[in-house]
Amino acid sequence: MNSLVKATLISTVLFTASSVQANENPITAEISNLISNAISASIKEVKKNTLETASKVLKSESDKHAKKAVKNDKEENNG
Repeated sequence: MNSLVKATLISTVLFTASSVQANENPITAEISNLISNAISASIKEVKKNTLETASKVLKSESDKHAKKAVKNDKEENNG
């Protein structure tokens, strides 16, 4: 299980527990809401960073393959 899934599950359990307590106290409800928003923002940031990294890796690999193809074409044309 990857770290994003683990973090999501842990934060969901913690948030659910705090939400149960929040039903008895409005201040706790507000704190619980703030925690939920912070968790959501963190997860979105991790997803964004993961997608950006994957995109960079794919572009790099694509560039490498394109350079190899050009080099092979030149060698075939010269040889």
